[in-house]
Amino acid sequence: MNRPTYSIVIPVHNEAENLSGPFSSFIEWMNTKGGDVFGGLDNVEIIFAEDGSTDGTQVLLRCIAPKFLCKVQVLNCEKRLGKGGGFKNGFLHSRNDIVILYDADISVSPGQLENLARKMDEGYDIVIGSRNAPGSRFLSFPQFTRFVYGKVLYILAKLLFFIPFKETQCGFKAFRRRRVAPIMHQLVLSGWLFDLELLLRAYYNNYNIKEIPVVYRFFKVSKIRNIKDPVQVFFDLIRLRARILHYYLILPEWGRKFLKKISRFKSRPREKPTQKNSRN
Repeated sequence: MNRPTYSIVIPVHNEAENLSGPFSSFIEWMNTKGGDVFGGLDNVEIIFAEDGSTDGTQVLLRCIAPKFLCKVQVLNCEKRLGKGGGFKNGFLHSRNDIVILYDADISVSPGQLENLARKMDEGYDIVIGSRNAPGSRFLSFPQFTRFVYGKVLYILAKLLFFIPFKETQCGFKAFRRRRVAPIMHQLVLSGWLFDLELLLRAYYNNYNIKEIPVVYRFFKVSKIRNIKDPVQVFFDLIRLRARILHYYLILPEWGRKFLKKISRFKSRPREKPTQKNSRN
């Protein structure tokens, strides 16, 4: 059986510090181990989806690209697309069987890509890394504000959407392109919550999704803006809840059955009462 081909999409926005530092470990891993994991370096491509950077990221990408032994695409966009918009741009430029989302900060070490690829070989449509899955470990811990932000987001998502996932936001995911492409064209959100929207649409359309544990390293500096980002995320959650998904789809099974019964009862035509002829 032929091995699937892979596109690794790396959204990039103002990542000069990471690209000039820890990212070198990814380049070394790809050149020495990537061929074994992906069935040959001819079987994999790297897509940098850069958008609106102002810190010299574009220059660094031009220097980094020739260091890879596999094919590399560098996509540049002058305006800010957001994390989701950047990944979508990379996804739509990919042509391989499996598309991997991989964060440029290397919070999940490159060696864990082997487990991601192995799970996709088992036939799943989507495989997602989860920092809350059994077996996950942390090499460092987040800032308090980032920890609280993540927990509140998870609780709100659980309450609003009844999601079965232990986490949705880890930048370590794999998608079967042919299956996920229709969903990519439906996405409305392009910021922090694009992962949640994508997984919700896939879950409610019965895609085969697998969560796997990861070994994760948090960076000391968070890119989350303390006021603007949480406010935007809150409104995006409401937008998802009210406009994107049909109401009955975000209820548990018993709730869906109850609503269907009510809708059938309301749509049933009422019989007009028979009138008796009165005699004079």
